[in-house]
Amino acid sequence: MFERMTMLKEKREGERQSEVNRRLEKHFKATTDELRKEDGKFYTHGTQLEREKQLIDKRRKIDQQQ
Repeated sequence: MFERMTMLKEKREGERQSEVNRRLEKHFKATTDELRKEDGKFYTHGTQLEREKQLIDKRRKIDQQQ
């Protein structure tokens, strides 16, 4: 019983530590201007690529219908 309790405590502490680390990293990224700028560029570029793929697919579909 004691071993199980110890194991569960260690598991809970590990989960807590990973949540703390995740939140610290998120806070760091949110407060660093250069990282926010690069993240914005990354997501903008990804959105542009997805939009281009959609336009190409739409054009192919229209060409096939004709």
